[in-house]
Amino acid sequence: MSKWSISLAAGAAILIFYAVLAVLLDGPDQVVDARQAGPALQSGIDLFNQKRYDEAIESLRQVPRGSKHESTAKYYEGSAQLMLKNDDAAVATLQEALLLAPDDPQILYALGVASFKLGNVKLAKGYFASVLDIAPRDERDEELHKQARGLMDKMAILERRDDGGQSVVPPAHGARESTSPDAEDKTVPGD
Repeated sequence: MSKWSISLAAGAAILIFYAVLAVLLDGPDQVVDARQAGPALQSGIDLFNQKRYDEAIESLRQVPRGSKHESTAKYYEGSAQLMLKNDDAAVATLQEALLLAPDDPQILYALGVASFKLGNVKLAKGYFASVLDIAPRDERDEELHKQARGLMDKMAILERRDDGGQSVVPPAHGARESTSPDAEDKTVPGD
């Protein structure tokens, strides 16, 4: 054996030793956490459905990072924050969920709602459009599509209004347009 192969073998042995040590030290907790992730998630969802949002958040936060349930837990946690009117916290949590599951229409829809609540209509429309870009997989997704389309229609109506609440839609043919709500009626002789 050459000097290099002995050094490589010793280096590999050291790496294996540290890997085994890490598994022994961290492994049991990770196994326990993985076993607790499902029940913590289910408990959080049940509490959410019972409208016990603060308790739901606490339960959902017990789902460990890296768990296969993390994106769902973040979705429900963000949705609970929305229900509690903690819109900024909701957006932050839902964005974490979106990083974990970028094609989840429920997360995108919830982000659309949160963005709209924060007054960012353009961003909300983008999230709702992203929902519509994903082919529905089941009835729940089809319902999200329907709701997203409806909200986009409502936002389009809002966008057609100016700051004063006056309609920007052109007047009907033959109707007179006033310059302000208080403008006096000026009749042209011969009308």
